[in-house]
Amino acid sequence: MVISKEPYLAYYRMKLSHLLGENPTVDEILIHKPEWYKQNNVEILLGTQALSINPVNNSIKLDSGQTLQYSSLLLAMGSHAFVPPVKGTDLKGVFSIRTLDDVKKLYLYSHDKEKGVIIGGGVLGLEAAWVLY
Repeated sequence: MVISKEPYLAYYRMKLSHLLGENPTVDEILIHKPEWYKQNNVEILLGTQALSINPVNNSIKLDSGQTLQYSSLLLAMGSHAFVPPVKGTDLKGVFSIRTLDDVKKLYLYSHDKEKGVIIGGGVLGLEAAWVLY
């Protein structure tokens, strides 16, 4: 069973920056097609968050209130986009890219804009600048 807070099947996050400037679909970056999960007897719970783990009872409580039992548990919690603690990061038109929905929101906001600023000169910042140029 896979539990994911996102509404999409697992996808390649590394490909998100290549989709900047587009209105992407998840099909472009899926790791496996939906049929793969069915063929491999993998149950998927999308848009669901695990709130707590009880290792004594081998159970997980979900945000729906449901409790699931497990025999083995793997936590793959990922990371989050670092947003520097500077004034203005909460303003309209300021984005960080971590999920497919982040790319979609950026596209919807910027598709008719001509200028923008990218803060960050690391690999991802430079890649974003190249793609959006």
